[in-house]
Amino acid sequence: MNKLLALGKCVIAALCLTLLSAGKCYAGWHDLSQTMRDHEIFYAAQSEIGYTGGQCKVWANHIVVKASSSVVSLPTTTNNGYGYTWNPSPDVGQLFVGLENDQVHIGMIVQMRVRYANGTYGPHTAIIYQKDSTGVTWIESNYYGDSRVTATRRQTYTQFYGSLETSSSYSIYYIK
Repeated sequence: MNKLLALGKCVIAALCLTLLSAGKCYAGWHDLSQTMRDHEIFYAAQSEIGYTGGQCKVWANHIVVKASSSVVSLPTTTNNGYGYTWNPSPDVGQLFVGLENDQVHIGMIVQMRVRYANGTYGPHTAIIYQKDSTGVTWIESNYYGDSRVTATRRQTYTQFYGSLETSSSYSIYYIK
């Protein structure tokens, strides 16, 4: 009987540990605060540094699906003539502030129209990895054309705005 009781305690302890580590799934994605959802996206992205992620927007979608346990995915992207924006979705909010604004923080996703090394412009999607009063570090896939997930590209705000086709060719999104 004592062996059975000890085994039962081990099973209960393992079950509790599993439920605690999967809290976002158990509580539900939409039950989490916005800060917690942003952090889940950040941690999911951080876990893939160094791996092959593929195209930037596809990878960002993978991260959102992974972080939300398949509850949310990113909407499609539209070229609206002055930049690339996401089509409307009930699961996505947009901030209409500058990147340096205090409302912007890790785990938020930025869709931008950037200048490539060859001088042409095109879309890029990145997640905010670090942010402070002087600039931002991105966690992103395929920025260097090698499909790798990196978190090494740091930009001052001046560098960020200078890398865009126009000062308004970016959008900041949070996942609801």
